Amino acid sequence: MDVFRMKVSPISLCGIMDVFRMKVSPINLCGIMDVFRMKVSPISLCGIMDVFRMKVSPINLCGIMDVFRMKVSPISLCGIMDVFRMKVSPISLCGIMDVFRMKVSPISLCGIMDVFRIKVSPISLCGIMDVFRMKVSPISLCGIMDVFRMKVSPISLCGIMDVFRMKVSPISLCGIMDVFRMKVSPISLCGIMDVFRMKVSPISLCGIMDVFRMKVSPISLCGIMDVFRMKVSPISLCGIMDVFRMKVSPISLCGIIDVFRMKVSPISLCGIMDVFRIKVSPISLCGIMDVFRMKVSPISLCGIMDVFRMKVSPISLCGIMDVFRMKVSPISLCGIMDVFRMKVSPISLCGIMDVFRMKVSPISLCGIMDVTLL
Repeated sequence: MDVFRMKVSPISLCGIMDVFRMKVSPINLCGIMDVFRMKVSPISLCGIMDVFRMKVSPINLCGIMDVFRMKVSPISLCGIMDVFRMKVSPISLCGIMDVFRMKVSPISLCGIMDVFRIKVSPISLCGIMDVFRMKVSPISLCGIMDVFRMKVSPISLCGIMDVFRMKVSPISLCGIMDVFRMKVSPISLCGIMDVFRMKVSPISLCGIMDVFRMKVSPISLCGIMDVFRMKVSPISLCGIMDVFRMKVSPISLCGIIDVFRMKVSPISLCGIMDVFRIKVSPISLCGIMDVFRMKVSPISLCGIMDVFRMKVSPISLCGIMDVFRMKVSPISLCGIMDVFRMKVSPISLCGIMDVFRMKVSPISLCGIMDVTLL
């Protein structure tokens, strides 16, 4: 709504509303709202809000907020915040932070860190860690942590945390949090506007637009669009699209699509797709798999795999893989991959990929891709 406005209200809760504004209010809880702002408030809880800021507040709970900062506060609860730091605080609650460390602290609450442990601590705040637990702590602030729980705390600020809950708290400020609630507040400014509509166009490529529809088009490329559908098309490339489906196509390239499936195709290239599978395919190129490797294969399709590499392959389809690269391939289909590039390919299908580009391709099918499109 207010992409270009310079000043906002003190409780601005929009998604990408203030992407370009330079100053924000003290309680700004937007998603990617303040990507470029240099200074933030002490309670800034945005998603990718402060990706570029060098110093953060002591209670910063952002998603990928502090990816590049070298030192963090003792209660840093970011998502992929400390992916590259070698030492962590005793209460480090990051997302993929400790993926590679062999020993963890007694209260280590990382994202995919404890995916396989059977028992968790009472304050477990991980990302996908506690997807199946029925009861949670009163201050649970995880991402997809409590997808299945029925009741939530009054200050629940997670992303997809409460997708299934019927009633929400008075200060619920999540992204896809209240997808199922029937009544919304008078200031609801989300991008999930048409979550409940029953009929869509044959090439519906929205973000979370069609969460409830039972049948989709053969080229459905939405984000979390088909979470509940049982059958998908052979070229289904969604994000968390097929979380519940039991069988997938041979070229399934989704993000967390097959979290629950036991067997995968030989070219399964998803992000956290095979978290639970015991055996993987010979070309399994998952999300956090190669975070630290310096050289990658020509068909590297991982999620956050090549965040720092300067050159990429011609078919690079990663998520945040090429955030910093200046030139991209003609079939670049990443999420936030080309945030900074000025020109894009004719088949650019990314999420927030082209937020800043002035001209778009004729087949631009992204979600928030063309925010500045004239």
